[in-house]
Amino acid sequence: MLRRSGYLILTIVLCVVVASCSNPTLSLEERALGDIVGNQEFTILETNPLGIWSNDAFLWIVHSSPGQNAIHVYDLATKQRVSSKDIVGLDAHGNTNPQGLWGDGTTLWVADDYQDRLFAYSLVTGARVPSQEIDVRAFGDVQNPRGIWSDGSTIWVLDHHSSGARILAYNLSDGTRNSTEDFAPLQALRIEAKGLWSDGITMWVADQYQNRLMGFNLETKARDLSKDLSSNRSSTLYGIWSDQRTMWVADRNRHRVFAYDVEEIVDQDFDTLRSAENYTPLGMWSDGNIAWISDESEGKIFAYDIASKKRIPSQDYETLVAAGNQNPAGIWSDGETMWVADMIDSKIYAYDAQSHDRDASKDFDTLREASVLSPFGIWSDGETLWVTDWAQSSRILAFDLETKARKRTQDMIHPQPYTFLTGLWSDETTLWAADWTNGGVIGFDLRTRARVISKDIRIDSDNSAPSALWSNGTTLWVTDSSEDKVYSYGIQSLITRSTEAVPPATPDPPTRIGDLNHLARHGNNSPSSQWSDGRTLWVADDRAGKLFAYSISTGDRLPEKDFNLRTFNNTKPSGVWGNGTTLWVADKGLGRIFAYDLASKQRRPSQDIQVLHGAGNRKPLDLWSDGSTLWVTDEQNGSRIFAYSLQSRLRVRNREILTSRSEGNFSPTGLWSDGRILWVSDRGRDKVFAYNLVRKQRLRGQDIESLTRNSNREAQGLWSDGTTLWIGDKTARKLFAYSLQTRLPTP
Repeated sequence: MLRRSGYLILTIVLCVVVASCSNPTLSLEERALGDIVGNQEFTILETNPLGIWSNDAFLWIVHSSPGQNAIHVYDLATKQRVSSKDIVGLDAHGNTNPQGLWGDGTTLWVADDYQDRLFAYSLVTGARVPSQEIDVRAFGDVQNPRGIWSDGSTIWVLDHHSSGARILAYNLSDGTRNSTEDFAPLQALRIEAKGLWSDGITMWVADQYQNRLMGFNLETKARDLSKDLSSNRSSTLYGIWSDQRTMWVADRNRHRVFAYDVEEIVDQDFDTLRSAENYTPLGMWSDGNIAWISDESEGKIFAYDIASKKRIPSQDYETLVAAGNQNPAGIWSDGETMWVADMIDSKIYAYDAQSHDRDASKDFDTLREASVLSPFGIWSDGETLWVTDWAQSSRILAFDLETKARKRTQDMIHPQPYTFLTGLWSDETTLWAADWTNGGVIGFDLRTRARVISKDIRIDSDNSAPSALWSNGTTLWVTDSSEDKVYSYGIQSLITRSTEAVPPATPDPPTRIGDLNHLARHGNNSPSSQWSDGRTLWVADDRAGKLFAYSISTGDRLPEKDFNLRTFNNTKPSGVWGNGTTLWVADKGLGRIFAYDLASKQRRPSQDIQVLHGAGNRKPLDLWSDGSTLWVTDEQNGSRIFAYSLQSRLRVRNREILTSRSEGNFSPTGLWSDGRILWVSDRGRDKVFAYNLVRKQRLRGQDIESLTRNSNREAQGLWSDGTTLWIGDKTARKLFAYSLQTRLPTP
């Protein structure tokens, strides 16, 4: 069952450090940490657990004991000690008072409260790595470093300074100061600062004085009281770490690591619909930044910022009534087209997602012939469009998204004929439907199309008229047409991870088809990336400074479609992606992404992305986008797949993906996704790694293995049309082609 977060009214005493303390008070709603997760807790027999860090498989815990300081490792699943991974002998290295921990999957950094240094150790061998260490004392700023956390490029150090706590920033790559990323001093707050952790949006500071986690906005560095989390169990909280489902809090005196459910603590409700006159919300869809909510009575689609919940009127769809779409219900988009179901005229209207103009050529206007009388909720996987019908209340009917033809074999039927199914949303395995009759959310298996009762989701009793669903993989939003509100729930723990099973020890290699093996003949000797619009395949060459063009169907050269990039100083093209009108090309020499008009091949400087250096993305390699977010790999910083907004051209931290360095994916050279799974080729490994694009987690069962058995030894660049996957190879100077038919998840 999904429960919504409760609130505790607490009074927090803030003592301003001045000559005489006036001891002012501030009354606010401070959220408690979520439910206790007893089976996730660690009862530590050793003394003084301080800093904690995890790579989602193991948990590293610093234990402070004079002369015997050590880092002990526990299996996150079994909670059992794995002593073979312990890092011992810290005192011999001068690491005599270890505190906070942070790792990138290869190296573990340890803050030392006495030495004013961030010590570094190999996670593989446990050996000290002095070349990776940061001497914070060298800058004369830090006096007592305790907690540390990094986004992969900047590392923040929580310093318990004599005048109060501070959070100071350093460049992880070379250990230099980066004061532009500092947080404002915390000395105005009466705190005993210990641990530090962030989800990429909010930075939390463990405050032992108040037994709470204090929230700060990571981007603005401003205090965010709404994100404070209180703890009534831990009396001496030190280190904190979370996988965004569970929050672990180390308690020094109780020798335990407490576990809390944090999925349900974030209140993401849209409760301002009524003030916006969005009275009958029936459909919802989002690109992750903007949420669009249809309104039947107003005959329009309202736009909201999904983070702040504020209205964005400039992004509204205002032309529905003029198009005859007077009763909009469910909405769904592929990023280029927005489809809107109309309950009255048995039709699904199509609109251009950028201009919001009508695109009647993509309408579904034969639904009545298929006996769909009152289309309500819609959702698609990019190939099949599923539609609920208020008139055939218990059925979810399927159509081909491209041809509009019926796909009866993909229909889903609820066994109770008078259950009214409304909104739809799915991950890669389960299709959820809002159940208007029973006030819940019910699940269907996407592959078998059978009901899966174990996937049903109970929602609040006051969320009694659920009409639409949408999720970013962590939060599930459910609109309610009678309450004029969108309710939010934590969903991640309910989504199956069965697709993440470990692949067979000796997997069959993917099927080979139709290689493009004559690149060198045309001077295309260093293929670095490729992208196609479905007709022409462009292959970037980082030595020639050029995009070579080929026919996707025949493989013939199309020199008239080449891009000679050196003319524009784009001399080391390393990644390429386009949306049909604009082409983006990464330059690993300049650390920049150039934009071009695809038709004219002229520059579009206003669409360039130039903030890569500040993000630590200094040597960009391959690119892929869903139309709103652009993901970028990096040759030097292989621990992260960076994300940028194509609209603002700024970094989007919360959409970035940490690669599996512990599994060897530390040289990501190629990217491609079907919108659900992101595949990442690795130049040094014999495989293509798979990640869930929304939840940013590994999907081991979707990896593509054994590339070297096909002589594909240096994978570089990925592109697919959904059926065939092309993987470049610099050594072989060719593009290898593989069939994805048995690899891609199909309903």
